Amino acid sequence: MVVKQLIKLFIFIAGCSVLVNAAPAYSADAAYPNRPVTIIVPFPPGGLTDNLGRLIADQLSGKLKQSFIVENKPGAGTLLAAQQVAKDKPDGYRLMVATTTTLSISPALYKHTKFRSNQLTGVAMLGNVTLILVARPNFPANTAVELVGLAKKNPGKYTFASPGSGTGHHLLMELLKSHEKLNITHIPFQGSPTAMTSVMSGRVDFMFLDAAIATPQIKAGKLKALAVSGSTRLDTLPNVPPITDSFPFMNLQIWQSIAAPANTPKAIVALLNKNINGLLKIPAFRKKLADIGLQANPMSVDALNQFLKKDEAGWADIIKKSGSQVD
Repeated sequence: MVVKQLIKLFIFIAGCSVLVNAAPAYSADAAYPNRPVTIIVPFPPGGLTDNLGRLIADQLSGKLKQSFIVENKPGAGTLLAAQQVAKDKPDGYRLMVATTTTLSISPALYKHTKFRSNQLTGVAMLGNVTLILVARPNFPANTAVELVGLAKKNPGKYTFASPGSGTGHHLLMELLKSHEKLNITHIPFQGSPTAMTSVMSGRVDFMFLDAAIATPQIKAGKLKALAVSGSTRLDTLPNVPPITDSFPFMNLQIWQSIAAPANTPKAIVALLNKNINGLLKIPAFRKKLADIGLQANPMSVDALNQFLKKDEAGWADIIKKSGSQVD
């Protein structure tokens, strides 16, 4: 009796072994995503980063036949979102829209942060952002050079807004402030829309603002455009000069990307990169991005992560030279 039972057990175990060995190996491409994916946006609703996150989520939902859901988590120069995502399970189900601030600026700017950029991995570069140096409508300067001249003649008199401490908008102004030895006061807000409102109302004097939300207000006469970031004029504002025409050291680029927790499986990262890069090559989608202020710039995973290392080193040097730091 015992012998028969042992024989039956042996046959059962052998059969299970055959089934296990016959089962296909795990494939991240085939299995992912099999449940909703969350994309964390480190700013409030309504700004460029939020609009971008929603566009990407909508398109990936269609391409990958699974829901991609946007969740806003603003604060601490995008570090609240970054720290949360860095601690999440690296399985591809929690991503974030990571900006220049997240991966290149805040780790060096925030004195007590424990977040380090290597806690996230770059998944896909989305593109480059153009900012516009804008001022309240009755501001007495009409160019960046005139603004600098006024600030030098009136130390401590003028204020500048930003969508948050540590954002590219903030650091570009800190760079100008440091290089030109200006005494101007930073007033941070949570997101570009509220910062823009403060300048339009005259409570704050000027700021660098996302082109997509600045342009309509400039054309309506509610903001004054003094310069555009980078070295190229905008087709929508051809009479506004690049700031590098007068201040060549200001040739810095702000960008947006998608990131995931470090150690996310390479197959999942590659799948997302492939699909996002595919979107960035579609003319109609590139136009949608341009309409919200982003110039598409697809990169491979390797190229993106190499770029991130160089960019972080460059911004860290700027922060050190400017003496900027946030507690």
